Amino acid sequence: MAQYCILGKRINKLSIPKTYDINKIQLGVVVIENEAKKVGLAEVGDTVLPSGRFGIYSRKNAYGCTYADKTKPKERRYVSTNWIYPFGNTNASKVAVDVYKKCYPKVEVAAYGIELQLYEDESKQQFVIINMTDEIRKKYLKEAINLMLEIYGICYIYDDVIQVEKTSKRRRCNWEILPPGEMPSKHVEKQVESINQRTDTYNIARLNYIEMYNFVTSVEGINGFKGYYAYLL
Repeated sequence: MAQYCILGKRINKLSIPKTYDINKIQLGVVVIENEAKKVGLAEVGDTVLPSGRFGIYSRKNAYGCTYADKTKPKERRYVSTNWIYPFGNTNASKVAVDVYKKCYPKVEVAAYGIELQLYEDESKQQFVIINMTDEIRKKYLKEAINLMLEIYGICYIYDDVIQVEKTSKRRRCNWEILPPGEMPSKHVEKQVESINQRTDTYNIARLNYIEMYNFVTSVEGINGFKGYYAYLL
């Protein structure tokens, strides 16, 4: 199998051997020890959005990013919500107060959404590979390589030997069903209480509001979806 190895923390410029067809190449690493488990892959065909905990490239891939556009004038913008006692009256119930500040306009950069998949070839050798969509091949090859380097410190560029059938069965591993009867708001409260932080926050209040409506079950995001909850009707 022809392969081109890249080592290090990141690349600044994309460089692929001229003999490789960019429409057929595959990015990945060989599974030798815990390469698959490290990103949450368990079975062949599993696909996952990597957690943002690995570093800056993983965070940008999962959540996107923003930056201040200092070429434009500052604008009044909402920055947070605080829960306070009205007029300092501690005998009253707390109320939500929105906080605004003068800030430079933010430019939103969408998440790349690059996914990893556990692949097995005919010889039963397993690989963690990039789920190479047309968009990744055209726009995000450098980002995909940097994602692999951040997670593993190595990235192989394979020629067209690794071919993943589009009809192959895939199981996305980005969500976990919460225990029966456990509301996401209570789930978050327990997590927050365990680290001795306040539970009367706006985020928990939002979950409480949604839970007034009927839904069948709820799920908690894991890996690249950590911090998200979904309600299934």
